[in-house]
Amino acid sequence: MGYSMEIAGLGDAVGNATVASGHACLQAAIRRHGPLCNAKVATSRAGSWLSRRKVLTAAGDLVADDHEAWLEVQCAADGGNAGRTLHRLAHLDYRLTECEITTLYLTHDAGGPQDSFIQLTVYQEDEFVDRRMFDPTGGHWWRDPKDVDDLRQASEEGPRFDGNDRRRYRPSAYRLARAVEFAAFIKEAVAVDAARRAVQRQRTLVVTDGSGQTRHMTVEELDPEGARYAWPGQRMLDDWTLSSAGRGGARVCDHWVFQTSDYTDPKGERWLSFVPAWTHVRRIAEIARAPRSVYELFGKLESIDSRLGVSFAWYFYMLHGNRVHAWAGRRILEAAEDGKIVLPEHDYRVLRNWYERPYGF
Repeated sequence: MGYSMEIAGLGDAVGNATVASGHACLQAAIRRHGPLCNAKVATSRAGSWLSRRKVLTAAGDLVADDHEAWLEVQCAADGGNAGRTLHRLAHLDYRLTECEITTLYLTHDAGGPQDSFIQLTVYQEDEFVDRRMFDPTGGHWWRDPKDVDDLRQASEEGPRFDGNDRRRYRPSAYRLARAVEFAAFIKEAVAVDAARRAVQRQRTLVVTDGSGQTRHMTVEELDPEGARYAWPGQRMLDDWTLSSAGRGGARVCDHWVFQTSDYTDPKGERWLSFVPAWTHVRRIAEIARAPRSVYELFGKLESIDSRLGVSFAWYFYMLHGNRVHAWAGRRILEAAEDGKIVLPEHDYRVLRNWYERPYGF
């Protein structure tokens, strides 16, 4: 993949950095490598964990690195009889770990176009001795597992350790997940999307009109304007550049990070996408209900801009998240066109373009 960067020694540097609050050691280790001299932690997201667990003895000795793969081997040794495997293993007092993941996003801004930055995704791993493997009381044995998937589920139903009993299995550590040259990712995503849409627009559909007459029409004939709208990820960056946000000097990578995906479906069709995630730590209240006055609504939206220090920031929160909803954008556009409020022309054009062909994440 042309957008995935390989920087010599970076993975080792990340892995050897000392985990600490603020991640200063990690930041310093990354800045010593190649083009990453101004890399900084943009934001973090906690609450994830690895599905893969280690299997340990009661004394803490490692039995297997991957409980799912190990259970497959154990079940195969019993001729595929998952129930027999459960009864054989359940009383051996094995333990399972759980590896909690905090995802850190670091960005290196190269300046220039808004997509001219490198984004690093780093996992902070905190692994604990989490629970007994299987429930030794037999609480789940009301039916034997029918296959290895049931066996895996049963293995994770053992009682969880609490407090000091849930001890660390190893020290907290960083792991480099990926480094993405974002301009290259956007270029590749746009190309893949354009190729797929070119094929789709030549597809023929049977269309029935109000009089019951049918005819064959291509997607391009049905939606002649569709070709001029870019891939949603490109649209977001273009909107940032063209609106008051970009015109005011705000850099998109200071305010948003991007959870990228590159997926090939079972039919062999490739899809590149991203989900934006805001970097702010200040609380932004949801505008859940439409105020009676459009002036009150506009004031609430401008307060979001003020808190974040970015003009027209509310629009991008409308594209993703649960703070600003699409009805707010539609109402502001209507008010601007009725002359009730004044939007800068470039912001009006961005909002109008969204209204004509809505998109979001």
